[in-house]
Amino acid sequence: MLKLDNEKLRSLFFIAILILVAPVAIELIFVAQIVGAEVAVLFFLGFLKHQWQVFEAKLECVKVWLGSVLAITSVHAISNPKIFYAHAMISVGVFAVTGSMFYVTAIWYPVVVAGGALGVG
Repeated sequence: MLKLDNEKLRSLFFIAILILVAPVAIELIFVAQIVGAEVAVLFFLGFLKHQWQVFEAKLECVKVWLGSVLAITSVHAISNPKIFYAHAMISVGVFAVTGSMFYVTAIWYPVVVAGGALGVG
């Protein structure tokens, strides 16, 4: 029977982490070979901290971008229900008659392009 003490369990734990991370960060295997699995896991945790900070920064950029898109679309003419439903009904009718997405696009194109100048109010 294999008897595992705390030292062996800790080593197995660090090696398991390295095996899971190896496809993403192969350089950690070289670090583990030179200085040991414990130090390689420490480097990996530092790497994760940096990646988490990059992720948070990109997430903040996406939030700002979505906020600006929401602000722009809220004053766009297409957000007016009268304009939207009128164009939607005409589009469905034109598509039912012609079967062409080109004509449907031609109906939506002017309101989408000039919608910012038309405004909601």
